Amino acid sequence: MKKLLIISSFVILAFALNAQTNNGISFIHRVTPSNLTNNHSEIDNPNLNNNPGAVFFISKTLQNGASETSHVGILYDGSTNKWTLYDENPGDKLKINSTYTVFIPPAETTYFNMLLLIPFKSPVLTTGC
Repeated sequence: MKKLLIISSFVILAFALNAQTNNGISFIHRVTPSNLTNNHSEIDNPNLNNNPGAVFFISKTLQNGASETSHVGILYDGSTNKWTLYDENPGDKLKINSTYTVFIPPAETTYFNMLLLIPFKSPVLTTGC
């Protein structure tokens, strides 16, 4: 009896942005001594400043060998009217020169869809022989 093992492993991420006139804005935010206070790095961008209801996405990058390994969060600071990035692990500090990609979708974006298929292993099929 022969056994045929079929393994299928994949991850599919599909993003759909309904952007009619432009593709949004992206930029790199770098943590520097001048924008870092009490483990909060101030994001200074005219499209985000004075906009507590801003919709944007942020992800870590691997530039300059200073990458963050813990989770980060964002907060709007009403005293400066700017968004700040912080390390969610209270014991860790944001690293100087670590960088983050920030994406601001176009204002006319009306939805964001994400499809994620999780890796799986298919069953073992047995053939007679």
